[in-house]
Amino acid sequence: MTKIINLSDAQQERQRRQGRPDAGCEHKHVTVYRLQRTVCCSLCGELLDPFEVLVEMVQGYVPALPEAKESEAERLVRETDRRQDEKQKDKAPKE
Repeated sequence: MTKIINLSDAQQERQRRQGRPDAGCEHKHVTVYRLQRTVCCSLCGELLDPFEVLVEMVQGYVPALPEAKESEAERLVRETDRRQDEKQKDKAPKE
């Protein structure tokens, strides 16, 4: 079971346009049941369409710029090195 947080208000707006009575719940907190392959709202308990939940998540995702000079792997290596250097400085005996 996985909790997903931070869904946008687009789903609520879509429900209002469709005239659904449950438009009051924004379904911002959902629970994913892996074995049953279902997605339910944690607040109101409504069974949700997994594809719609995925679309809501992807709409909020901002991809990296293609002209980025540094790849994600390079940034990870640089950040790891920076943190290791900070650790070594903290461990070094102070005079």
